[in-house]
Amino acid sequence: MLSDKAHCPRSQAKALPRAMSNETTRRKQFLFVDDDASFLEGIRDLFNTMSGGSWQIFTAENHAQGLALLAKQRVDVASSSSNYWAAHIPASRS
Repeated sequence: MLSDKAHCPRSQAKALPRAMSNETTRRKQFLFVDDDASFLEGIRDLFNTMSGGSWQIFTAENHAQGLALLAKQRVDVASSSSNYWAAHIPASRS
């Protein structure tokens, strides 16, 4: 009979050699675009806390700042306030 340890995925994962790639070691990067500076400060603090400071958090207070940053910097996730787009893009006509 096999011991419980032999069936534990965690113990098996520890036994496997880890292949380090640029994708797994590269610092994850996020961009948040919102016109509310206090929201951006809060989201930056939240994500820094969640990642233990290992993620890079970019913020922009408008779409022009966000697009300028994206022209220079690759990010993994970009999030924009839907309120901005609702206020600045006319509704489509049916």
